[in-house]
Amino acid sequence: AGLPSPGGGYGLGFRVLTDVAQTQLPGSVGSFSWGGAANTTFWIDPQEQLIGILMAQFQPSGHHPVADDFRQLVYAAIND
Repeated sequence: AGLPSPGGGYGLGFRVLTDVAQTQLPGSVGSFSWGGAANTTFWIDPQEQLIGILMAQFQPSGHHPVADDFRQLVYAAIND
């Protein structure tokens, strides 16, 4: 994927969500995230006062649907 990626940009070492509709993932504008080796990822959503951490620990490293599924389930559980 090129920089910036659809629905987001980069700043101070994180991917920052700038357009929720383009990402097709739940979250708030201003949320920031990053992924690491062995399919680890985290995101912080200051608006929802939420931190999500997934330490999947499997190879090969790269985007896997489990991270998006986890995020969808977390936001679906929020009861406003």
